[in-house]
Amino acid sequence: MNITFLILAHSEPRFLANNVKKLLNTGHYVCLHYDKSAPKADLEYLEEELSPYTDRFLLLSEYHCEWGEWSLVEAPLFALDQIKDQGWNLDYVHLMSGLEALIKPINVLENFLQENPYNFIESVDISSRTWVKGGLEIERLLYEFPYNFIRDREKFDTYFENRKSQKPRAIPKSIRPHMGSQWWTLRWDTCIRILQFHVNNPDVVELYRTSWIPDEGYFQTIVRAVSSDNEVVSTQLLYHHLIEGQGRPLIFMNGHEPLIRSLPHFFLRKISPHADELLNNIDQTVAGKLAYTNPTLKSLKETKAETDQHFLNLATLYVETCWSNYQIESKSLNSCQIIILVHDQGVNTQTLHQQFADLPNIKYLGRPFKKGKDSISHNIFENLQKQLNLDQAKLSAENFIDRIPFLFPELQYVVFSYIPHYDWIDRQHSHYSSQTTSLILESPKALDLARLKKTLTYEKLEMLKTAPQVSIQNLLSELSNVSPT
Repeated sequence: MNITFLILAHSEPRFLANNVKKLLNTGHYVCLHYDKSAPKADLEYLEEELSPYTDRFLLLSEYHCEWGEWSLVEAPLFALDQIKDQGWNLDYVHLMSGLEALIKPINVLENFLQENPYNFIESVDISSRTWVKGGLEIERLLYEFPYNFIRDREKFDTYFENRKSQKPRAIPKSIRPHMGSQWWTLRWDTCIRILQFHVNNPDVVELYRTSWIPDEGYFQTIVRAVSSDNEVVSTQLLYHHLIEGQGRPLIFMNGHEPLIRSLPHFFLRKISPHADELLNNIDQTVAGKLAYTNPTLKSLKETKAETDQHFLNLATLYVETCWSNYQIESKSLNSCQIIILVHDQGVNTQTLHQQFADLPNIKYLGRPFKKGKDSISHNIFENLQKQLNLDQAKLSAENFIDRIPFLFPELQYVVFSYIPHYDWIDRQHSHYSSQTTSLILESPKALDLARLKKTLTYEKLEMLKTAPQVSIQNLLSELSNVSPT
């Protein structure tokens, strides 16, 4: 059994290089497509770090991949063509993202694929209208989309509104359109047939090249054209949770280890590159030193929906700090708890601020780790500075976590919002300018990122629902039943 792990990535080169080495050390192959728009230094670093593995490693940087664009199909197609030229004797290709990891011992994956020689790809007939939740389906193909949804949203919407009143495009008779997640695990002989189909059917290529989000339709459709239905299992060997109503993946962090070991899946995304405890736990599991759930074809199909529902029922991130560890029940100065609301940009922090405003013994700090100025945090710390006669240094991001129980001795809860990969905790220092107006980020170079991550120990991760109103009372009621382990 020979597998090529085909990775599409655009950032986090150090995490990526480490992950590639782990995959190569399983004895299999890796092809990494690193985004063309990434800094040249990233590519040079990857080339140097992975140079000892040239016999089983291929590094490409041909395309700038953008969400919703044909480039997310072009890049893996190009990579498959390059893999073919390597002459590797392959059985499978697994397409994965840069923040994805193998979470089972490699021999378990090998045995599973030997016993279940199928194409694993989420591939749902588009006519069933069951895959997309509240968005365009067949319309993605019936009309062309010349404008980028993110960069040119107004033009995108205007063009589509005008275009859909006109005659739709014809669907080529050689295909039955299907949809599904862009991540898949395909047999190598299927990949070869997909490449041949791609060359021989320019009408299908043109249809998808000008469609919207083609990476959720092209491979999912072509695999049905080049394989019989009994060769395709419409599920993934990967677990990833999309945040309801947003279509964005949850980022797994420290504290998720028991949940991850309970999954039957072989791969997990997205993983925070800073979640050292989680990554170490995964390494131990892959090495066979920790227990894991044995996968079956049945469990892969059934468990994802159950786990997704589990996340939908959760609400916040509970953390302990160096000063509250094992002292939550004491009514001393150190009994204050930090609650971090983990959410995306769809949640209005002003709305959260209003909901917390009238509650006793609790203070909401906004987004203190936001790049630039966060008005809620700025106002709170500016007032504190005046009331307590503190200089800016004493309210820096380097020490404000430690100082919270002393700044707010009467509080039971201190709450702040945190948006993964947008706020400071998950960022490298080099991403930020020192010219920031936020008081708590006045000296960003002084922020000891490693120390901060050590201070925040994730005990229980729960995703905040992206609803217009979040029930803070219910949130705190649930939290009161949580005690530190």
